[in-house]
Amino acid sequence: MTDVPTPAQAEKAAMFFDILHEAREAGKGWWSSSQMRQIEVAIEQDKKIAALIKALGAASNALRSYQYGNSATDLAQSTADFCDAAIQSARTAP
Repeated sequence: MTDVPTPAQAEKAAMFFDILHEAREAGKGWWSSSQMRQIEVAIEQDKKIAALIKALGAASNALRSYQYGNSATDLAQSTADFCDAAIQSARTAP
C-alpha cells in the first residue's frame, strides 16, 4: 500500500517547493539547468497532487451529503466539474 499524504502534508510540501523556487530565483546560477528543471517538475507534480487530494475530498463530502439525503444536482455538477479539472491537470505533462 502506498502512503498518501494528508492535505496538511501536501501543503507543507508545496510550501517547501515554493521556497526552493524563490531560492532559485534569488540565486540564479547556483543550480545547473537540469537541477532547476527537476525542481520545476517537482513543484508542478506537487501542485497536481494537492489538487487531486482537494478534489477527492470534495467528492467524498458530496457523496456523504447524498448519503444523508441531499439531492442537490448543482452540488453534483460542481463537484464533478472540479474533479474533472483536477484529473485533466494531473494528466498533462509538467
